[in-house]
Amino acid sequence: MKVMGLVGMLSICSVEDLWKRQIHLVVISAFGILGVLLHFYDGKQTALDMCGGMLVGIVLYLLSIFSHGKVGKGDAFLVTSMGVYLGFWDNTTVLWMASIMAAIFGVVVCIFFGKKKDESLPFVPFLLVAYLLF
Repeated sequence: MKVMGLVGMLSICSVEDLWKRQIHLVVISAFGILGVLLHFYDGKQTALDMCGGMLVGIVLYLLSIFSHGKVGKGDAFLVTSMGVYLGFWDNTTVLWMASIMAAIFGVVVCIFFGKKKDESLPFVPFLLVAYLLF
């Protein structure tokens, strides 16, 4: 059940990120609340695990502030919501995998398609792929 919630959130947000380059906080919030409710139903993850997972997104949010928006705040909120489902270590692993994939993709796009290195990429699809591979 949790897997479907997380895949649903990442899928909806991936489409939004690809088309509009923004993600709606209403979607992220709704799935975050669903994650907490599923936790009470499932009980496999402790409240400390959820808070630790959310901490990953909070750190990403601070990075967004200090980088003056190079990292999207919506991405940080999404990773915070993912932490409710995944906990600290799994959320960190998925974020790390997505970052590596995005970096490789960015280099390929710059080399073969002549894009500039300062152009942004939608990050949420990489989170979805990383989670599915995880």
